[in-house]
Amino acid sequence: MSRVLAVAVAFVAMGSALFAGDVKVDGVHLCCGKCLKGVDTALKGIEGVSKVSCNKDAGLVRFTATDMDAAKAAVAALAKAGYYGSASMGDAVVPYPATGIEEGAKSNSVSISGVHLCCGGCITSAEGALEGVSGVSELSSDGKAGTISVKGSDMSLQALLDALHTAGFHGSVK
Repeated sequence: MSRVLAVAVAFVAMGSALFAGDVKVDGVHLCCGKCLKGVDTALKGIEGVSKVSCNKDAGLVRFTATDMDAAKAAVAALAKAGYYGSASMGDAVVPYPATGIEEGAKSNSVSISGVHLCCGGCITSAEGALEGVSGVSELSSDGKAGTISVKGSDMSLQALLDALHTAGFHGSVK
């Protein structure tokens, strides 16, 4: 009986380890080597995270996480570094941190900080995504600071962040 129980426990443990190991973040903006290095830097030292890899052409970040808490910590680190994508661990969605944007919030002038803008390709893609948001009339980016200033009329703060997310970027809207 104890042998059967030991085998059952081993299978459960193996199943959990296999499930926890596969984390994918799809749709991340990765246009150059600096983008790839930024992902590695963001995920370096996150407890429970290992085997980080990126596929620039597919916009895909993969890593191994020991559990959902480690996966959430890694996704939060990616967000803090200015990256965004659809994150999953097995069949489970790994959520990004809450944005803090109030429902229905609008502005005529806003600064978006913490956006990964390492090169001209990043800036062009991020600005291109924001240009399509209703009310946007002027954009100014500072790649070194990772900020984008947006001016316009009655712009939805959530729509601005959603546009960046669709393009594979994350930032804090203020």
